[in-house]
Amino acid sequence: MSTTFEVYPGRQPVPTFEELLALAQRRLNEQLWLRGVQKEFELRCELREGRTHDVVPVPSAASFQWPDGRYAWIFVPQHGGGTDVTSFAVGDDEVEFWNDVLADHEPARLLADKVRACLEVGLFWMFRRSAGQPPIINFAYGIIAAALAELTDGIVFSDDSAWDYARFPATARQVYDWYFVPHRALEKKYAQWAENNLSCLKGSTVD
Repeated sequence: MSTTFEVYPGRQPVPTFEELLALAQRRLNEQLWLRGVQKEFELRCELREGRTHDVVPVPSAASFQWPDGRYAWIFVPQHGGGTDVTSFAVGDDEVEFWNDVLADHEPARLLADKVRACLEVGLFWMFRRSAGQPPIINFAYGIIAAALAELTDGIVFSDDSAWDYARFPATARQVYDWYFVPHRALEKKYAQWAENNLSCLKGSTVD
């Protein structure tokens, strides 16, 4: 089963590949240390064609945005796997979806003004984690999403069991505070998921 985090930016301009990768790697290693994983990991990013998965050359100073039919692939060298990132325009379907969420979901109502401001920007990204990813990716894709929200003063959202639905939407700071922190999980299954992955990371080696 795949799970996702969506990021809705609160402002333009869109950060560059280089800016996102730099902040995401810094936050990843900071957050790992705060959770007792005293190791450092490197992140890399490629732009790929959707059909063939061929790598598309892109300058590191290019905006983190691309045409339909392509996706970004963010990975940790020597550890396998990765998270794919797709960018979308906000359309009528997204606006209708968020109207329903704002009507029925209390955490969204608390951030209603920010949510509406983010929708006005007109784009969002989806970070997807497919089943069978290594522990570092299971953790990292949420932190990378939060880093993008931090760079854009945006929000992170998930309603497909990536983490406690009752926590979303959330700011980057909020995600850093409770994501993969077992005692702060609202449901036992997320606490266990975090504990299992963090335990593996504490015992792994970094090549």
